[in-house]
Amino acid sequence: MNTIMPRFFSSLLEEIPKEVTQLASELHYQRNQSITIEVLTPVSFSPKQIDELYGIEDNELRFTSIEARNHCTAVHSFRKFEDSELPLNARTMFDEAQQLWIHETEHNDSTDGRFLGLMSEKLNFLNAGIEVITSPDGRNVFDVLRGIGNALPYIANMNVVDIIELAAVQHIKTSGDLLAGMFYNQLSDYLPAHPHLARELYVLVREDMSVANTNLYGAALSGLVAAGQAREAIELAVLDTDSVCNELLAGALWILGRLSHHWEKEPDLKNRVQEILKAMGHHSNSNISLQAWRALSNAAVSQQELVAELLLHAQPDNQAALQVLGNFVFMNLKILKDHPNLADMLYALTDLDAGLANDFDSSLSMLIETGIYDQLVYDCLTAWILKHYNAKTSDEKLSSCFSRSLSKLANKPLLI
Repeated sequence: MNTIMPRFFSSLLEEIPKEVTQLASELHYQRNQSITIEVLTPVSFSPKQIDELYGIEDNELRFTSIEARNHCTAVHSFRKFEDSELPLNARTMFDEAQQLWIHETEHNDSTDGRFLGLMSEKLNFLNAGIEVITSPDGRNVFDVLRGIGNALPYIANMNVVDIIELAAVQHIKTSGDLLAGMFYNQLSDYLPAHPHLARELYVLVREDMSVANTNLYGAALSGLVAAGQAREAIELAVLDTDSVCNELLAGALWILGRLSHHWEKEPDLKNRVQEILKAMGHHSNSNISLQAWRALSNAAVSQQELVAELLLHAQPDNQAALQVLGNFVFMNLKILKDHPNLADMLYALTDLDAGLANDFDSSLSMLIETGIYDQLVYDCLTAWILKHYNAKTSDEKLSSCFSRSLSKLANKPLLI
């Protein structure tokens, strides 16, 4: 069984001979998961064995696990900075972390994270990341975010104010890029072990809610849920739906949608949240109403009485709500095939404009594969053509919007 070395602030740090850390680093830069290496020179260092990390026998150094090897590799990189007479430099530190990551093998354990975790004992690595991101010649922001995210499991504590500032400075450079979401996922994984930080983060973020820190709001409440405080997180989000701040309200609706499998278990809470989502679906702010529809669609997977609410908004003049319904059908078709409102949902989707029907096409294609919905699919395609008819472009629109369905129907001569 592997020995997990979770953090760096260990008495083992000072005991590890530099020769062992050097050999660990050599193995790391060979980009493999080997935990053994030959000691070519006579073994003159001690200790020759640390039970949790390594042992030497017959001129062979054997680490107890890949985690132990990574720990020693990180110590080697850390000592290069510790022994240097130069002041600690944020950019150089993240350059070192980047090199460690580049040579990482496919493994859940992270050498660059361990290194930055150790460096966090010497300087504020979050502030260092902010410094690098905001500098004129700053490196790729995603490299910094990845390094910080990888370091979180090896950090005992952090200043949530620094996390909020980091979110703000990175947002300018990562807005709209899904890769930034990886960092927030890592933060959500970190917070359950530190629920007090999740609460503190929630309080500070909601006091000054903005587009830049919306993901922090979700991470904080998700962290509370994973820490076993789902009811607390839901009640906080419910309270926030009374806010006059649109960003806070939208964030609360988003997290309520994500937590539907929790609040549906308690009848009183289920009724309250359902009524909130229904009411917010009529909000004048387009982003808030969209978040409400998405939350309803998440909940409707297991609370199928909410399908009627989705249909209520899925009107010809509401393409956003139609797209939410289309995605809901596509993502959950396996359980919706026998739903009494399946035909109603599909006919509603015939109001989707050309170019917005990709999920609808995929759903129709999957229904054709079952062999029992051919007529319903044919009727839907006919309805879409009639609603979007243009003598010059209808054929072209149909073939481009429903390529999957038409290719499946080509094998159904009775329906052509």
